[in-house]
Amino acid sequence: MPQSVSLSTTLPCLSANPSNWLAQLVIMIKNGMDCSSEIEGIKLIMEKLKSVVPFKTGGTAASSPAPKAAKLSATELKELSFVLNSKGADQDLPSGYWKGYFIDKRALKEVSSGSKWLINVNMTFQNRNQFTARGNDDVGPFIFKNGKISGGSKVKFVKQYATHQVFYEGEVLGVQMIGIWWLQDAPSIKGQWAMWPVS
Repeated sequence: MPQSVSLSTTLPCLSANPSNWLAQLVIMIKNGMDCSSEIEGIKLIMEKLKSVVPFKTGGTAASSPAPKAAKLSATELKELSFVLNSKGADQDLPSGYWKGYFIDKRALKEVSSGSKWLINVNMTFQNRNQFTARGNDDVGPFIFKNGKISGGSKVKFVKQYATHQVFYEGEVLGVQMIGIWWLQDAPSIKGQWAMWPVS
């Protein structure tokens, strides 16, 4: 086992700046310096750096920095504020422009499975319990048929495309609707959805 050697006797030509030590050692080794105790030199540098740069060897790793918060646009902040301030409020749902998404676990139209497909909808509420809508998404144009809200918070409707129907069920949370969808002809094909008014 090699004996411990002081940094000044092993590598006397290192600068006083610890941040340069490792780079200097590598350069000296590349230039053919007789470094029979290279490993000892590196260990000594690491020991000296412990007092300069706090880190742990072994045990738990140093904590990683916290992720930065995502920045929302002014429009997104307005929409989010509208939805959050309405949550739990017993109120009529607004007719007009709504948007949302549905998640499909299948890979379709060069979109990976589990992706969110955006929905744009023009909602019309006849009263607190009935609605219709026209809209579009990447699948195509559609209408909502038989839109009903029962028991104050249970929602269901049929999304009718030109070639097929999709059934939607869920609940109303404030002014947001969330739930599960499935295909009429293949009920095992299903996913989540959410919609909310834009203004």
